[in-house]
Amino acid sequence: MTIWVPRLADEGVRYRAIAESIALAIQSGELAAGQKLPPQRQLADRLGVTVGTVTRAYAEAERQGWVSARVGSGTYVRDSETPAKQEFLASRPLEDGTIDLSLSLPPPHPMRAASLGRVLHEIADEAAVLQRAVEYQPDRGVPAHREQLAAWMTRLGMPPSPSRCWSPREASTASAWPYRH
Repeated sequence: MTIWVPRLADEGVRYRAIAESIALAIQSGELAAGQKLPPQRQLADRLGVTVGTVTRAYAEAERQGWVSARVGSGTYVRDSETPAKQEFLASRPLEDGTIDLSLSLPPPHPMRAASLGRVLHEIADEAAVLQRAVEYQPDRGVPAHREQLAAWMTRLGMPPSPSRCWSPREASTASAWPYRH
């Protein structure tokens, strides 16, 4: 079985290039209405990009109304008869009042832009703070965050020590978890 693989330029933002390739393939008839797009992991492997890049590309193609994602089934080329999903803008909820959480953004708030601008200026003014903001965090997490997690778990009746609070990624066995029943 062959899968559709977009032809991408060597330059530019990869997720946008993939989304644009989807649109062009639909417009040219290379992808037909109802046709299933390749699974994200498979397409990522073929293109040599991350799964996150393909996920973002598919979300962008869906936002533009070219495709429709079905949970547990895949992403399909949308036919012109099916209404497109409503566009979500981070600055406001959808017309029916719902907030789209698929982009993992905070809910719209009138103070968000001003607060974000203030924080970005503060970060940009100090080279050390800017460096910390763009670095990966330690695998075991930031000690202050582990302390907060331990305090929260203690309030829930599961008191671990902060040194035992870590990412599930680090726990190779169930016995490595910080709390056992």
